[in-house]
Amino acid sequence: MASPLWETVLSWGLTIIGLVGNCFVILLIVFNKRLFKHFTNWFLEDHVIVMHYYSYYMVITFEFLPTLILVLATLHMISIAKKHARETASVFHQLEHNHPGAQNGNTASKLRKKRRRSAGLMFIVSVVLFFVLCYSWQLLATFCSIFKVCKVPSPLTPLKKLFLIGNSVFNPFAYGFLKHDIKEEVKRLLRFGANEGQRWSMEMEPR
Repeated sequence: MASPLWETVLSWGLTIIGLVGNCFVILLIVFNKRLFKHFTNWFLEDHVIVMHYYSYYMVITFEFLPTLILVLATLHMISIAKKHARETASVFHQLEHNHPGAQNGNTASKLRKKRRRSAGLMFIVSVVLFFVLCYSWQLLATFCSIFKVCKVPSPLTPLKKLFLIGNSVFNPFAYGFLKHDIKEEVKRLLRFGANEGQRWSMEMEPR
């Protein structure tokens, strides 16, 4: 017998919760330098060198590389969008040249679609720029303290905390309220949950 849909959804939800919980546990273990230090004390004699290279690895892997990849991916996306816009404009120009007057009725629709695409691209670029701005101070402080190439300025500590808090405040608005597909998905999920709850209550009513 096939299981009901809500049981499948519930099992998937529990699986996802378990996976997310395991990820948090792994992150706590990986990022806990004290635990890593005790681990190296057990198996290695010179743990100072290990911790030194471990700090390099953590900074480069989890701070510098993600930011660099994010910036490069955004630039690549902008170049693709510009190339696509040029190709679309060339096709529309060729159609208008071959069939004059046939495209007048669709001009407003094309302009609306173009504005939506431009607005979506600008939104993503603004989110990336704000993210890089917020985390650049943290990267600068980490770079100076880990690689010993410069002295960390005293105003940098409260400044980086302020920008990190600002990024945390901005994230819900960026990914929860302003992003159309996430909003629609949340609404669909809420409607699905409400419908399933009503159906379950109706099934549990005495007959």
